[in-house]
Amino acid sequence: MARCPEKGHRVPEGIPRARGVEKVSGARSLGGESVTEELILPGKDFYLLEAPVKSGREISIHLALGTAIDKIREYISKDVATDKISLVTVTVDPDQLKAVGIPWSTIAVELIKKG
Repeated sequence: MARCPEKGHRVPEGIPRARGVEKVSGARSLGGESVTEELILPGKDFYLLEAPVKSGREISIHLALGTAIDKIREYISKDVATDKISLVTVTVDPDQLKAVGIPWSTIAVELIKKG
């Protein structure tokens, strides 16, 4: 087990460290990809990105819009149809969980900004 340099948490070898994540536990490898059983968020907002892949659908969690946009750019470069990609902002409040879809006009502006 390695230690996270910022927080000192134990992290299994070979598991990529996510920036801004306070704690990751129960990480394991599944078919060459990292799977995390627990993720403690540093804030109350995160992004869910869903897109088709050869084996079905891939859902990823992003702590910043920029990393989700980078992943969307990757999907587009692999000729994934944009109408099959969805991005949602999730806000976690004590009384409710709120999910709001991000329109493609916003995503397109972010893609252009990041060149």
